[in-house]
Amino acid sequence: GPPIIVTIWGSDMPFARRSQLVRRTLGRATSIVAVSEAMRAELVAMGMPGERVSLVRAAVHLTDPPAGDRGILRKRLGLDERTTVVFLGRLSHVKGADVLMRAVSAGVLEETNSQLVFLGSGNMEASLREAARAIPGERVRFEGFVPHGRVSEWLGASDLLVMPSRSEGLPLALIEALSLGVPAVASSVGGIPELVTAGE
Repeated sequence: GPPIIVTIWGSDMPFARRSQLVRRTLGRATSIVAVSEAMRAELVAMGMPGERVSLVRAAVHLTDPPAGDRGILRKRLGLDERTTVVFLGRLSHVKGADVLMRAVSAGVLEETNSQLVFLGSGNMEASLREAARAIPGERVRFEGFVPHGRVSEWLGASDLLVMPSRSEGLPLALIEALSLGVPAVASSVGGIPELVTAGE
């Protein structure tokens, strides 16, 4: 039959690790495309022939920085003068939203005079909102799902992206933040170390 090309993203890897059906499908593929070197190496370690596993890193369409003065942009989004930290992604275990909330509950926002904005939704939202009620000073906001067209606006108004993921491929949110010059604090998992170098 025709050639079969399968692209593996970060969210696919848990299925590849535990599902015989997924592994059989990968085994029959003419070519497998991994979005990070870490994923490519893991697929080869799982028994996929190295000559059939290619690396094509994930990419984003580079958007222009949001128009207008940054102060005006922050005011429009309801951000005050405090350092603004954003979490952009699913509010889920794999994205480490609970890890971030534990740090917040330990007082990291007060120590750094920061505010945290969750951009996204997911199955942990209710528990995160409950934990946020105990944080003084209205330092935690939940904006829910943000359409892609507004992501650069939020990133452009922020000071830091935080990504405490437990598993990743090559996260697009991180690429978008870095493309806009927004520094990131991120877990050393999956393809993240291919994007982030400590201190740079």
